[in-house]
Amino acid sequence: MENKIRNAQSVGRLIMFAALLCTILLIIWHYNSKISLPLRNGREIRIVVLTVPPAVIAYNPENMKASVFFAGEITGQTSSGSNLQEAAAVMAGVAQSSGAAYAPVYYFMPPGKKEWRDFRDLSKEWLAAWKTNPLMLAKYFSGYLKAYLSGNSNIPTPDFLTLTLELTRLQAVDFSLPLNESGKTASANMPQAQSAAVSNTLVVEVLNATGKKGIALEVTKYLRSLNERGIQKIDVLHYDNYRKTEPKSRIIGHTGRLEELSRLSSRLGLTSSEILSDKSKFAYTDATIIIGEDFSLPRSR
Repeated sequence: MENKIRNAQSVGRLIMFAALLCTILLIIWHYNSKISLPLRNGREIRIVVLTVPPAVIAYNPENMKASVFFAGEITGQTSSGSNLQEAAAVMAGVAQSSGAAYAPVYYFMPPGKKEWRDFRDLSKEWLAAWKTNPLMLAKYFSGYLKAYLSGNSNIPTPDFLTLTLELTRLQAVDFSLPLNESGKTASANMPQAQSAAVSNTLVVEVLNATGKKGIALEVTKYLRSLNERGIQKIDVLHYDNYRKTEPKSRIIGHTGRLEELSRLSSRLGLTSSEILSDKSKFAYTDATIIIGEDFSLPRSR
């Protein structure tokens, strides 16, 4: 009887030691993985999302901002072959348009290979709602497991959890999207880092798309007051009416100053809208602010 007890204890200790060893090895592997390592060092991470058209999400852990871009016409040639081959082709298209290669290639394909706009809207809904409905996390992780087990994602589970922890810290306003989301035209320049501004002052134009008089002037006064009080360096170069009414407000960046535009968006109460990107070397302002019917001027001035 005593021998059986000793044997059982020995087996138990062996199992505990093996579990501890596996945990240590997993931690070491994860600590130096191709996603965790760049995150710790503040380097950009890119994930290919196999939607229609395919997109690349580039996350910068230093400023906690994410840029979404497309590989242009090349994406139309990637429908054949495996998911990895398609993702590699998309990443190659990005390298061609940005002049910088990137490895490794990680990808994720939503169930049914959704349209990009549908995936974008679902992601925005998840980012906005998960804090008040934690059960969405279980659904989100279940979707990832199905994709991973069926070959629709090659992101290792520990790395996926790490990325999830990063993403839960973001809001929609932390994402920059190209103004043209069709993927039919080549991306301008994929930023390796945030664009350096010639001037520290953010120069914007304000356009009133509410159909009500005087809104653009009110917003202009509010923005100039932010500058006068030293809250944010900003100058309104021009304000006017937009060519038509718009239900939603939005900010369109022209010079890549995403971090400053994100702060401005928050101060205008536009935290549920991503910042669009329409880069141009001929732009005379850093951004265009289109005030839609959903806008309400912040009370605190």
